[in-house]
Amino acid sequence: MSEFPKKMKGTGRSKGTRNFTVDEIADLLDLVEESLPIGAMEWESLAGKYKRTNFERPYLSLRAKFHNLANKKEPTGNPLCSSEVRKAKRIHSLLLRKSEGFTGEEEANQNLVKGRIDNSLHSNSGV
Repeated sequence: MSEFPKKMKGTGRSKGTRNFTVDEIADLLDLVEESLPIGAMEWESLAGKYKRTNFERPYLSLRAKFHNLANKKEPTGNPLCSSEVRKAKRIHSLLLRKSEGFTGEEEANQNLVKGRIDNSLHSNSGV
């Protein structure tokens, strides 16, 4: 028998599943920010950490809750936008940067090269 209730046909949530509390959402966002999970294995690891202090949920549920918060249509500049949505959107942008392989080194290297070019132009022009 499955450890999680079976999903009822035509509904968004499995029968018997309870809503996330404000504290559970805060814990989830903190864990996602800390680990920035990309693949299923990283989300499963996050779910293991999550269940230590909260109601046990499958990683798919945690991932879906995070993405639902991050993809809400509320603009972050709107004073009515919840702090959870603002934080999820900020973390989501970090996840996107990580998934694109951006480490920050590319930007630093470009600045270094640009600085060398600028310095050589100044030294060649007699400035």
